[in-house]
Amino acid sequence: MNSLQKIQTWMKDHSIDVFIINRTDEFLGEYIASYAERLQWISNFSGSSGKAIIFQEKAYLFVDGRYTIQAHEQTDSEFFLVKHLQDYWNFLEELCFEGKIIAIDPTLHSVEEVEKIQQIVDNRKSNLQYLDNNPIDKYWENQPFYPQSKAFIHETKYSGRSTEDKLFEIQSVLKSKSIDYYLLTSLDSIAWLLNIRGNDILNTPLVLSFAIVPLSGKIEFFVDNDKITNVKEELIKFVNFHAFTNIEDYLSTIRNNYVVGIDDNHTAYKFKNICDNNGIATQFLSDPCVYPKAKKNIIELSGARKANIRDGVSITRYLYWLKNEMIINETDEIKAANYLYNLRKNNYLFYSSSFDTISAIGANAALPHYKATSATNLSFTNNSIYLVDSGAQ
Repeated sequence: MNSLQKIQTWMKDHSIDVFIINRTDEFLGEYIASYAERLQWISNFSGSSGKAIIFQEKAYLFVDGRYTIQAHEQTDSEFFLVKHLQDYWNFLEELCFEGKIIAIDPTLHSVEEVEKIQQIVDNRKSNLQYLDNNPIDKYWENQPFYPQSKAFIHETKYSGRSTEDKLFEIQSVLKSKSIDYYLLTSLDSIAWLLNIRGNDILNTPLVLSFAIVPLSGKIEFFVDNDKITNVKEELIKFVNFHAFTNIEDYLSTIRNNYVVGIDDNHTAYKFKNICDNNGIATQFLSDPCVYPKAKKNIIELSGARKANIRDGVSITRYLYWLKNEMIINETDEIKAANYLYNLRKNNYLFYSSSFDTISAIGANAALPHYKATSATNLSFTNNSIYLVDSGAQ
């Protein structure tokens, strides 16, 4: 019995007609750790974006145009029908027949998305069921553990702004919107606000955590203690520390005459549900960290320019090697990508690649978001187009 069949059997046992799966995590990020690759577990599709609608006897995978070929290659057509992501909502509406029970994991769907699903369900006189536990986690043998990287401080000499300064700006926004607490679940916003980094997600220096920013006072920070032992002294002036799993309990203790701000587009529905069940008012406010994070200060601009110069030297050396030094009969996609990485890794302040290098020759060069593996790796040949797309940080 394959992964899909295990879930379909579970659905029959629990009288669930439809199970919707998003390729994301509880932080609703595009870049996720391996434990959260639930869509890949059930379908074998490894792309960075996708959804699945699972029925008891059939299943559909929805991907965008970048991944059409990859999805067909990675999934078994006997079990999955691949469709375009733009057709997802119409398709869901057509198949939600009257009286059907549709199940979702509310930690993996945004407030906005769940409200849209609920509207479809209501129009079709079906029922939406929120799962307390994701069945994939039950049946996924050897599911990777939660990452446990150590957090580190992104020093002010690189960030250009202190946490204290950033916190003052965010709390000023909350004051102007009459919001008492703001629930922050986007990992990059938490990293920006606290000037911390980590290595919980490949090529993305983030720490798995949540934060609640009050109208005044310290940030309530929910994170595994083992991750932050090295940075507690730097953060304790701005932060009250809590266990990562205690965020639900903390939310439920907020007085119901207070208002909690959330970003409906980027916050898991589970958190709004907790507030609703405890009579706590919520108010939509786009993540207040997004704009100030995007507005680079003088230090950040200078750092970016210097980093691009250093990286540009590596790229120039790489292009020279490709043209003048590479032995074509001894080179393939993976070897070429590794050569570029080795040029970069010795650069001053190099941390990691910013994504897996797309190193593709011949037919593979026509595939968006291609990733060379031992199974797909092509050797270099003359008169072939070579595509390289890469980045560093």
